[in-house]
Amino acid sequence: MHSNIGDVYAATEKLDAARMSYEEALNIRWTELGSTDPRTTRLLERIAEIDMAETTRNLVERPATIVERKTSEDYYPAEDTPTSLADDIYDNVVSMEELKRSLELEMFRDKIEMICEMREL
Repeated sequence: MHSNIGDVYAATEKLDAARMSYEEALNIRWTELGSTDPRTTRLLERIAEIDMAETTRNLVERPATIVERKTSEDYYPAEDTPTSLADDIYDNVVSMEELKRSLELEMFRDKIEMICEMREL
């Protein structure tokens, strides 16, 4: 019952509600049927598909860099103000954003690999 409700939510792209329904169904199936039952595995696949859809949407919707670099003309600092500190901070922020994006992509690949392994069971 819960998995059918989750299917309806997933079809209408209400992913949070779909996840909740799938997780409720998963708790029941895991307890009643066990972790190796194909119906339990299908629910795990559906939850993983929601995770992948959300990750993909976040990667597409979010710009590559959030920080917009300001130049000295934007701030009009005093002539003796060191700009190297501002450059270092900007470079560090960009580097952190790239690392975060790389980590999200790696997590996405791990989810795909996990689904492939579950299908082999």
